[in-house]
Amino acid sequence: FGTDAAVFENVFFDVESGTGGNKFKGDYHLFAKNTAFDCFVAIPKGYGDTDVHNAHSLVCNNLVDHLVEWNMKNRVEGIPARMISNVSGGGSARRLLRDPDNFDFRPKAQSVVLINRGKPIDRADLPGKVIRLPEMEFAGTNPDIGAYEQEASCYWIPGCNFPNASAPVPPNGAHEVKLDADLMWLNGRDAERHQVYLAPAEAPELPLVGTLQADANIFDPGTLVPEKSYRWRVDAVAADGGVRKGAEWVFQVEPAHEIALK
Repeated sequence: FGTDAAVFENVFFDVESGTGGNKFKGDYHLFAKNTAFDCFVAIPKGYGDTDVHNAHSLVCNNLVDHLVEWNMKNRVEGIPARMISNVSGGGSARRLLRDPDNFDFRPKAQSVVLINRGKPIDRADLPGKVIRLPEMEFAGTNPDIGAYEQEASCYWIPGCNFPNASAPVPPNGAHEVKLDADLMWLNGRDAERHQVYLAPAEAPELPLVGTLQADANIFDPGTLVPEKSYRWRVDAVAADGGVRKGAEWVFQVEPAHEIALK
């Protein structure tokens, strides 16, 4: 069943429980800084006549709806792994995240159970000698629990870097976007900076509203207008001043309610 895996900074969601959810079998694993919502994660202690699983694994800094030993009907027979600084139970993940429906998996600012509540991991903490020690960067005094840091200046988005900015968050065509949403994207390849353009959807012009250097991709547009539609664009600017114009994206904001502080 395998040993010495590092399962680190992943996001799992909508994994069908009828197919077994997420089960991490074997031993001497590191399962750390992952976020899982609308599903369960199992750290099994055994299966059939196999040897005990995960007796030496480290499960640390994870945000999980349900962290169980086998499945949702057999939750608490005892996860044998070393368990440190995990938050789970009662569908906790979704309510603690900024906007998971629109791919913002950062903790809300009010998520005091997540922010700076993780444990830094070093080589001495690892359960096996050959596990790759992931690079753990964090913005505060300690890591946040879950895959993303609330105060990071760059939001990691999977995929390759195209010449133009791509993979917008919120996604193109998104609805019910939060009133306090940030605009994020996958940076253009080899760009020195990115120029952000934003306007209400009905506006005739799309004005420049900000510029970010290449090591950042999180732009705060300020408080958005409830139920209003917006269009936006991100242009990638090369070191020689050449501009690679991005595609236009649109989103619609949710109805008014009490605004959560960022």
